[in-house]
Amino acid sequence: GLAVLAMMLAARILGVTEFGKLAAVLGTATLTAGLLSDSMRYTAATQIAASVATNRTRCSSVVTVVVWATATAAACCACVMFVGAPQLAHSVFAAGGVATALQVAALFLFFEALGGLEQGILTGFRQFRTLALAGIARGALLPPLVLLFGRGGPVSVLWAFVAASGVAAFVRAAVIAAMLRTRRLSAWAPVSRSELAMLWRVSLPGIMVSLITVPVNWLAMILLVHSHGGYAEMGVLGAANQWFSMLLFVPGILTTVTLPLFSARHASGESAALRRTLRFALYASLLAAVPPALLIALASPWIMRLYGAPFAHGWPTLVLVALTAMSSASLNMLLNLLGASGRMFQVLTSQLLWACAYLLSAWLLLRLGWGASGVAAAMLIGSLCRLAMSGYSVRRVSEC
Repeated sequence: GLAVLAMMLAARILGVTEFGKLAAVLGTATLTAGLLSDSMRYTAATQIAASVATNRTRCSSVVTVVVWATATAAACCACVMFVGAPQLAHSVFAAGGVATALQVAALFLFFEALGGLEQGILTGFRQFRTLALAGIARGALLPPLVLLFGRGGPVSVLWAFVAASGVAAFVRAAVIAAMLRTRRLSAWAPVSRSELAMLWRVSLPGIMVSLITVPVNWLAMILLVHSHGGYAEMGVLGAANQWFSMLLFVPGILTTVTLPLFSARHASGESAALRRTLRFALYASLLAAVPPALLIALASPWIMRLYGAPFAHGWPTLVLVALTAMSSASLNMLLNLLGASGRMFQVLTSQLLWACAYLLSAWLLLRLGWGASGVAAAMLIGSLCRLAMSGYSVRRVSEC
């Protein structure tokens, strides 16, 4: 909610076009950070949860692998983004003025990638209170920082996001270091072939999923930027997508909590308990997502006006985003079960289906002049296609 408030303040301060530039740059950095950290976060959460109570040596090796692999990759990508910012601004964003913003966003990318991994480590150790407090601290910093620096334009607003993300990353890192000392674990442990094989079995399919997700989302964003209305439509989509994140906040907590449970149940062979946990988690996710999504859809004309008059016409985009959040709440839980049961390549197959449905729909709807609503509708179509395929895969798993 606080992040939504911060973006709302930024939209009112910057205006629709400048906010569109902010959303495009921030979205690029966020997507790239997700590419780097999502698979490692998932690997850390599942493998630490499966080994922390039974194999201290392997747990230390898992922590060592994921920490250094993610930190190295994040540093390299941040450097590439910083150096290549001028070329990226001219050739991709068609706006040379965003080069400085992209360079600032490179630092945001680094902190967000580390933060994603830290969330996975804390999830594996079931340190949910620390996760919540770090998230609250990050969110609480954003609105006052945006108000303080927002008048300086998109670059100044980006510095606010860098500061909040950096503080949260350092807090989580300090907690993880203290926890490892208490448990007599290490991030400098020897790494055996089994841990490297773990990267092949778990991390590689996850990276391939991210390699599909990030370019597809980014390409849809670039298609929108180059369509009629360009950055103004991107501003509308960026505003609406903030509510997507908020609607998935509670379902996201449930997904985080149940991931180590799924992993532990599967590792111990408790099939009946695994099915019961999934059933309860799906009901809880739907209960947490559907009522607020319907409320936001109904209130969408008034909500979009809060961003300023130029955003008011974008209320259909918010309706479509709310509907997508409803389907995503169940989808994420099903994907968790598939991943925890070792079926990452089924997750990858469903992602390929999503990518095809999303991009084809976005291209067609943008050609019809739907603008931000076209990309939002494409998101919904892709999510529903992936939900159907994942539901079928989970049903087959349950029958085994």
